[in-house]
Amino acid sequence: MNLHDDQLMRSCLKSPYAINRITSFTPSNPLSKFFKPSLRWQLAIAFASGILMGLTPAPANAEFLAWIAIVPLWVLVSSNPQSSIFYAIAWGMGYHGLALSWITGLHPLTWLGVPWLASIGITLFAWIAVTLWGVILVTLWAGLFTFLCTRGAPKKSPSPHLPLSPSPHPPFSI
Repeated sequence: MNLHDDQLMRSCLKSPYAINRITSFTPSNPLSKFFKPSLRWQLAIAFASGILMGLTPAPANAEFLAWIAIVPLWVLVSSNPQSSIFYAIAWGMGYHGLALSWITGLHPLTWLGVPWLASIGITLFAWIAVTLWGVILVTLWAGLFTFLCTRGAPKKSPSPHLPLSPSPHPPFSI
């Protein structure tokens, strides 16, 4: 953590709205000099994280993976608000695509009198439509999360002696 990050953290903690400010604070990463993953790699990480989350419901029942699989999405969305929607789309496609793949087991629908080829089309349409609905929900979550985190982001103070945000309430102490 460099000096600027340390000063920013201290000034954020003095704010009466410290919780909002801490959630949007990200210290500098010392590894970023050597390794800065491209957007393509970050999207692949989000997609793989969604696939891991897709293994949590039946039939795999790997519920313990949920605690691991959600972390990359939270980190990616909170660290890069400009691309948060893309991360949510990739994660949602991985999760909902795998978790809802049981819908393809409805084929063949010949027992309903539906021809074999039409059964494939109906089944794939149902799987894709429900997956896209899940992607929309995850994207809405990411947009709301980004909005709430960036709304409380610390503003640059014109002077180091002035508070970041004037408030009629005294700051709380920890």
